[in-house]
Parts: sequence; C-alpha cells; structure tokens
Amino acid sequence: MSTPTQKTSSTPSSSKSGASRPTSSSSRGPSSGSSRSGKYASHMKRQASGRSGSKRVNVHKNVHIKQEDPAIWEHFRARTVQGTSIYIGKNTIIGPGVNIIAEKGTITIGDNNIISEGTLIINKNKEELVIGNGNVFECGARIEAAKINDYNVFGAKCHVMSGALIGTGCVICPRVMIIAKKRIRDCMVVFGDNMVHEQPLMKKRNRAYIDQMVKVLRAKFKEIKQKPSSSSASKSGGHSSSSRRGQRGGAHGSLKPGGSSSSKTSASGGPKTVSFGTKSRAEKPLSSAPPKK
Repeated sequence: MSTPTQKTSSTPSSSKSGASRPTSSSSRGPSSGSSRSGKYASHMKRQASGRSGSKRVNVHKNVHIKQEDPAIWEHFRARTVQGTSIYIGKNTIIGPGVNIIAEKGTITIGDNNIISEGTLIINKNKEELVIGNGNVFECGARIEAAKINDYNVFGAKCHVMSGALIGTGCVICPRVMIIAKKRIRDCMVVFGDNMVHEQPLMKKRNRAYIDQMVKVLRAKFKEIKQKPSSSSASKSGGHSSSSRRGQRGGAHGSLKPGGSSSSKTSASGGPKTVSFGTKSRAEKPLSSAPPKK
C-alpha cells in the first residue's frame, strides 16, 4: 500500500512545480516591463511640464529665485533633500563657489543680500532657516544659524553655529565663532573671543553701505556679462595688431636694424642725408633765379 501512495503523491507535486514556474515567469515579465516604462514616461512628463510651466528661474532642483535675471556667478552649488527647498529673493548677489545646503530644513533668503565667494549656508535643523534683507556674508563665512534678521555684516571666515539667533544691524568680525544657541541683540559688534560691544548707529550705517554695494555689484555684473568673450576679443586684437604692424612696415620700410635709414644721393651729387626714424626730404634751393656769371 505504500508504493501507490508514493507514486500518486510524487506526480502531483511535479505537475504543480512544473506548472507554477512558467506561470510565475510569464506573469512577472510583462508586469515588470510595463511598470518600468510607465515610471519612465511619467518622469519625462514631469520634467517637460516643469520646464515649460514654471516662470521662476530654477538653477537647481527645488531652488527658486524670484527675479528673472539674478546676479549669480559661476560654480554656485545648491543641494536639497526630499521635502526641503531653497528660496532666494530679489537683487541678491551670489558669488562664485557659494554652497547653500538644505540638509534637513528649508532655507529662505530675503532681498538685497550679498553672499561672497566661498560662503557656506547650511540648515541642519528641521525648522526653516530664515535670512532677512540686506545682509552681507564675506568670503569663507559659515552660517548654520536658526534665524538672521536684517542689515548684518558677517566677516570673512566667521562661523555662526547651529541654533544661534542674530538680531538687526550687527557686525560679526572676521574669524569670530558664535557658539550654538546664542542670541545676539540688535546693533551689536562681536569681536575677539565673543566680546560684545553695542553701537546704536550701526543699523543705519550698515543699511546705507549695503544698499550702495548692491547697486554697484549688480551694475558691474551686467557690464561683465555684456562684454564679448575672451576668444573674440583676442581675435579682434590679433587683426588690429597685424594691421598696425603692416602700416608701420610700410611707413618705415627703409629702416635698417640700427634704427637709422640712409637716403639716396640727390641728382645734383650732394652728400647723403641720414635720418633716425623720420622721412628725409630733398633739399630745395632758396630762390629759382639762375646763378650770376
């Protein structure tokens, strides 16, 4: 009785296994291919709609600029993650080599800011980092603050650590480190080892200085962008120099290597005249009357 049961039990198992394999492979193949093609088509449609529909200037993914012609130099790098964005206001000047990173939260930058070369602005908190209007970030500054108000000046290679709060009209001197979660009141000058000095007129001074700097830098940026490229300028310069050389060669074709030229003897057999880089004229008699006999 054992043998027939074994035969009957083995045959259905083999038939089940044999039937299940082709059906599984056939079911996986078309579904996977169709899903991939569908995802690719939807991705391309999103890109096309984003390029044509949006009027804002997107220099990077999730980076939005309010102005149509922003003053942004080359080698500007911005990075966002899922759920974060970067907003940049009007008349903001971004120098070369600037890095703006929304690592965990959104970054919002106001109007009339000057972000100089090599500045790093990074948000490591989930809360939004808000930078006001009319701030100057000099070369190599590192900003990780929680909030920055208006008309502040951050010196070169200063470091504002995470969670710090900066008021209005402050000056952070070069190479100064603002420790984490520290609050700087309005019109304060921070220098040395976190030494603080108050100057009530600093807000007005910073505002006048920054507004003028924004106008000058924007005008200079437009002037440089309108100039022709260096290749075309070199070509035009080469043509002009060659034409000038040709004119000089025609004018001084009789010059000798020493810089002097000798004119031929006159018809009357007079002596030779020597000129140094100038044209020689033939001598003329004072009067045309014939000599007396």
